[in-house]
Amino acid sequence: MTTCATNVEHMKEVYDNIAQFDQKHLSEFNKIIKENKHYKLNTLNLIAKMEYFHKFTSYSLEHLIDVINKYPQTFFGYGPYINTDDYWKILPENMNEKKKTLIEYEKKIKDQKKYITDLEYIIKKMECLKIE
Repeated sequence: MTTCATNVEHMKEVYDNIAQFDQKHLSEFNKIIKENKHYKLNTLNLIAKMEYFHKFTSYSLEHLIDVINKYPQTFFGYGPYINTDDYWKILPENMNEKKKTLIEYEKKIKDQKKYITDLEYIIKKMECLKIE
């Protein structure tokens, strides 16, 4: 139970930090991450570079990035962001389309695997019912 309470308190701190972020700085936030493909700053150095407009924690920065990635309609024109080789950057647009296609294929494969598993279960059940 302590772990749950600790997680709730931790997420409250993350949300409180993000709530203090002034969205008028979202374009600067985006620009810094976009330019980071050249600088390759890790999360802590990226936070230091953004410090002039907001003091993120590593958790709040990563959570905000996750939210922007999950809700692109809300944050149209920002992101999507990806962490590769321990630095954040913007996913190139053609990569974003490829990512969407891959996600669609992953869903189809998952659905097909479930269908196969269901069929295997039915076959086993039928074999058990077989009368000799």
